[in-house]
Amino acid sequence: MVPIALLREAGDRIAELHLRNNKGVTPLESFEDGDIDYREIAAALNELKLKLLLVVELAYHAETVVPRPLKEDIRLSRIHARKLFGVP
Repeated sequence: MVPIALLREAGDRIAELHLRNNKGVTPLESFEDGDIDYREIAAALNELKLKLLLVVELAYHAETVVPRPLKEDIRLSRIHARKLFGVP
């Protein structure tokens, strides 16, 4: 099931959303633009008036390029999530 359809069907039964993205099969170092269109998901959350706990989930695999410290990845992920979802 695609994320938007799942949000519409499950609605307020969803308590949290884990934010993670890939480019192809490779997980990204931080939460950033990738294969999943989180702008569309953010718009659907807003339309459905869903207030979920947003959890940035970072996963480093052997293929993930990691040129900066984890603390910086978390900081950049938080900035991106705030921009997309309009949270303080």
